[in-house]
Amino acid sequence: MKFVLIVFFLMTFLASCKTVKHRQPEFSSGQLESVFPDDQARQQFIAMSRSVIRLTSFVNYQLSIFEIGSQVTLDMAEDTSVLAKIRARVNRNESFSGTAFIIAQDDSSMFLMTCAHTVSFPDTIISWDNKADADGDRFVLSIARKTSSLVQAAFPERAVKMKVVIIDESSDLALLQAENIAGNVNPLSAAHKLCADLQWGDKLWIAGFPTGRFMLTTGVAGKSGSDGVFATDAPLSEGYSGSPVMVYDIEAKRFGLAGVARSVPAKALYVLKPEFEIHEMQYNPAIPYTGPVYAATDYRSVAGVSLVVSSEKVASLMQKAGFVLKDNKWMKVAAVK
Repeated sequence: MKFVLIVFFLMTFLASCKTVKHRQPEFSSGQLESVFPDDQARQQFIAMSRSVIRLTSFVNYQLSIFEIGSQVTLDMAEDTSVLAKIRARVNRNESFSGTAFIIAQDDSSMFLMTCAHTVSFPDTIISWDNKADADGDRFVLSIARKTSSLVQAAFPERAVKMKVVIIDESSDLALLQAENIAGNVNPLSAAHKLCADLQWGDKLWIAGFPTGRFMLTTGVAGKSGSDGVFATDAPLSEGYSGSPVMVYDIEAKRFGLAGVARSVPAKALYVLKPEFEIHEMQYNPAIPYTGPVYAATDYRSVAGVSLVVSSEKVASLMQKAGFVLKDNKWMKVAAVK
């Protein structure tokens, strides 16, 4: 009997000490934590992302720099007699990247919405001296005249030259047109449901091309101001300008357009720069620079705040361009029956 009890307790002890193997969970892509509320929203966003297009603008300026002390006024600058006072002529080629999205189409064209500052450039840029003549006309240091510009959209099949249909500088919006383009790219479905009734803390989805690569970022909405612009904490960077800003209707299970990503607030500072930029000439930081300098504006972005143009402004521009929202599509007024 004593032996049986010893065996019983020994077996109980060994059973309590057995090894337990913990199985690691196997995750599929649908089980990972996501910014989307459900898989339907994810798939809908993937389909809409084909309507978001990378935009690149090219502009060329011919810069005329006058001799120091030449005392050339703006009226004189158009006269051929001042050519001898020009000490340098420089061709400046600049490019800017942004984002646009297809908002409408007809039988032969596609129409894209973007920010005005990504496609609009001044015809003339003047650098003024702080001195003036007896009549109070300030002297001109340099004049840059635009000689050419090009706006190009990178569609899946090819890059397409865009035509600017209408620009609203006050709202920083522009409508572009691509003619004679075919393909399986449809207008952004979210643009057919404009969401004007945003609440504090509503979640935003922003799709664009920062640094030329397609990316999604999210944030929360702030209250819209009287100027039709509202703030968000979504981190925007260069290339996001013109991106669609969307919200998700949980009951309707669909995205709607809340606005267009515009810019990041920045503080302007005047700084002195060498005559040639660092990519044109190498400088030794250990040796003090003693060459010619010029004043330039340096912008320092304000982190944590980005600005969005509201969907009301988008609708206003589309109506000015002759479009009406009918049957969940933006259509030309002449084509509406």
